[in-house]
Amino acid sequence: MAHRLQRSLLVVLASFALFGATLLAVPTAQASGSGQIVGRITDAATHKGLNKIHVQVFTSTWGYIGEVKAKKSGVYRISSREIGGYHLKFVDTRPRFDTTAHVTKEAYVRVTQTEDPTVKNAKMHQGGTVYGTVKLKKGRAKGARVVAANDFGSYEVTADDKGRFALGGLAPGKYTVFAWDAKGTYTGSPKFVGKIKAGRSKGVVVTLKTRSGGLSGVLTVDGKQAFETVYVTAVNKKSGQWWTQKITFGDLSALQGLAPGKYKLIVPGFQGHLGRTVTLSAKVVSGKTRDIFPVN
Repeated sequence: MAHRLQRSLLVVLASFALFGATLLAVPTAQASGSGQIVGRITDAATHKGLNKIHVQVFTSTWGYIGEVKAKKSGVYRISSREIGGYHLKFVDTRPRFDTTAHVTKEAYVRVTQTEDPTVKNAKMHQGGTVYGTVKLKKGRAKGARVVAANDFGSYEVTADDKGRFALGGLAPGKYTVFAWDAKGTYTGSPKFVGKIKAGRSKGVVVTLKTRSGGLSGVLTVDGKQAFETVYVTAVNKKSGQWWTQKITFGDLSALQGLAPGKYKLIVPGFQGHLGRTVTLSAKVVSGKTRDIFPVN
């Protein structure tokens, strides 16, 4: 299970790189030697236009450029694109607990002329849903953090005050559900829910029985404490369960709420250095925070 889930971490980490990005500007006049991409986004079953969709634009090598919002009719327009190839990602922006949400769709388009817009329509399918309840040994886990993950991505939602949750818009595939209580004090074993089909749903009950632990230490670059903010992911080597945390000034003490076991840390590239994976010798112990040597 662990090795199958590692690939989905790339998607999780990439999402942090997109965080805070502004919407792609749509100029009124086209630049010299540039073209437009236009299209309409519709529901694959009803053929109605979808308006709560953002179209993210990437270069041919997946460098992020920006995004535009679809209009009420589902029509979108991307202006001032140089001639060449682009990846598009159509993302349903409805809350993750919305069980009618659509699966994210990817497409490739090539702008070849400037006189007429390049047309790229998109049909989006309703996703599958995982729903259920998160429980503690006594009572339900109010506000629990719930993640459904597979080899290609992960989806996250917060349970309500009765521990109930729903994760909609899931792409077809086999999923594992992870959960933690709101304070990160308790966690549970990953729950494999099997294959989720488009437009279908499956229920699951997750019980948080294990008291979590944590890590503390310093992230360093060239022997000095890191000063840039970075998102570090701790991966349980046995289960593949992971925790991604924002690390400021190299302080790794934010890595709390971890299930007991051995870990490796995935550190993306920052401060002019390539990303790296570090296997930790220290083992996370239930109910305790373990110090680790500086992570270089």
